[in-house]
Amino acid sequence: MIGARAFAAPALAATALAACVLGGLTARALPGTAEPPAVRGSEVPAAQAGRSGPAIDAAGAAARAAQTAPTGAPAAGAAVADPAAAPDPPSRPTGAGNGSPSGPLLTVTVAPGRYTVGDRVEAVLTLSAQADGLTGEPRFPDWGAAWGDAEVISAGTVERVEPSASDDSGPANEPGEVPRDRTLFRQRLELAAFRTGEVPLPPVALTVPTAGGELLIRTSEGLALAIDSVLPPAGEDGVEPEPLPPAPPLPLPLGTRFWWTLAAAVAACGLALLWALMRRRRAAATAAAPLQPPFEELRAALAAARREESPAAGHAAVSLAFRRYLGGVLHFPAAESSTAEIRREVSGRRLPEGAARRVVALLAGCDLIKFARREATAGQLAERADGALGLAAEIEAHLRPAPVESAGAAGPASPREEAA
Repeated sequence: MIGARAFAAPALAATALAACVLGGLTARALPGTAEPPAVRGSEVPAAQAGRSGPAIDAAGAAARAAQTAPTGAPAAGAAVADPAAAPDPPSRPTGAGNGSPSGPLLTVTVAPGRYTVGDRVEAVLTLSAQADGLTGEPRFPDWGAAWGDAEVISAGTVERVEPSASDDSGPANEPGEVPRDRTLFRQRLELAAFRTGEVPLPPVALTVPTAGGELLIRTSEGLALAIDSVLPPAGEDGVEPEPLPPAPPLPLPLGTRFWWTLAAAVAACGLALLWALMRRRRAAATAAAPLQPPFEELRAALAAARREESPAAGHAAVSLAFRRYLGGVLHFPAAESSTAEIRREVSGRRLPEGAARRVVALLAGCDLIKFARREATAGQLAERADGALGLAAEIEAHLRPAPVESAGAAGPASPREEAA
């Protein structure tokens, strides 16, 4: 037994000496930072949410305390470094954080209250970092349309809050002020959830550029929004509440587009009504004017043809006027027919002897000037106009003979006599 005690004493002394050396090295390697010497792209895992910083600091404190503690005594603060002793993050993110008090610290806060489906929820992401340890602006997440199952209605700009200005003689910081050696970066989000129950908010990463490299800090695991139903709970008897009656229809305001559309429709209706009235008046005036007999219409058209400045245009007017006359007295579309078709039509009609041949000769002579561009004179125009009027007078006398009158009674002159 004595030999065993003698052997244990040097072993305990060696163990205490090793703990002192290891504690000194740990204290020098971790001078109050939340992370080991930074490696670019290193990441703070989500499992350190609210625990990694205190655990690392507690480990350094335990190492320093081991230098003065008696051999074999437990190190001060060693129980704090146990991850099982740290509290779990809350289910509702009213103040969940990730990081360490001495290094970058990320917190997510939500205004307390009861939220139902579709309510707007304001979430604030706050990053606290050493002012002299940053080499650039932290990069917050590029928010899309949703954060997990919650819809991101809007994402504000990142606000930078500088340390509070105070002299060294005064108090360290007033309540609510930013510590002198830290800078805050804050971003406000407006979220909305459209289902009841716990709506999880998965971890998202922020990039913090430091002198040792870029750190990735994620939000804590287990963040969620507690969303209640908008319906009241069932009664004690388990009967669901009756649905509310349908809301009455709400009057919609009449915008400027409605009035512009109405004005355009009224203007279009007015123009249509005015056009219809003018058309009706024109039709009534046309109907009120008495229709001239074919011979009278031919006489007026030939008089207008004689006044044409161009003999070619005058021959075209004579041809058209005589064709209309034939169509009126013989009842066929002579104005739309060719000279050959008119010859076939008048050949079978009961006309004066030689009238059909003279009709074709008159129209053929006009066609030579209209289509063959044969030269014509004013004398030829007057001759053909007189010939058309005389031929029409013969046809009128043949088709509508003058009534036999008693001797001594003077009647009106026949068309043939008028033509003579």
